[in-house]
Amino acid sequence: MRIVMILFLCVGLSCVASAEPITTATLIEEMVDMHRLTRFPVPAYRTVQFSSYDRRSSVPGGKDWFANSDGFGNEPVPNFEAVIKEPEADVPGEYLMCDVRGPGAIVRLWTARIAGTLRVYLDDVDTPLYEGPAEEFLLHPYNRFLKGTALTPEVLTGTFYQRNA
Repeated sequence: MRIVMILFLCVGLSCVASAEPITTATLIEEMVDMHRLTRFPVPAYRTVQFSSYDRRSSVPGGKDWFANSDGFGNEPVPNFEAVIKEPEADVPGEYLMCDVRGPGAIVRLWTARIAGTLRVYLDDVDTPLYEGPAEEFLLHPYNRFLKGTALTPEVLTGTFYQRNA
């Protein structure tokens, strides 16, 4: 029995060790492979979503169903993970939009015309991966990373970038 358990453990570990890295390209391949879509992914993963919707709007037809206070600061129910710096009279605050631990990929972004400066930090680094206009990053997140690839903004427009029609 002990030998069988050790053999099973070794086989299981070798499957994990041989897993291919997950990249944007492998995610796209997975998304369009109809046979693969019928099976659970290996390795397993979860999808996490962060949104600034009005948290009071939770019960269809309820008192606050059409509530729409989801801006930055002074919402009746905070809609970000943390307020880093409270807003002042004419100075916007700083907010932590999301914090997810472990490996992952940002696979979808959307904006309803957010203004302000966005800083994106990955993997506990001190320097932001992106710092600049929020709308520029949220509408065209890959533009910053196209140099040295065969991709162009035109290829991504209409497919991977948000449409505002």
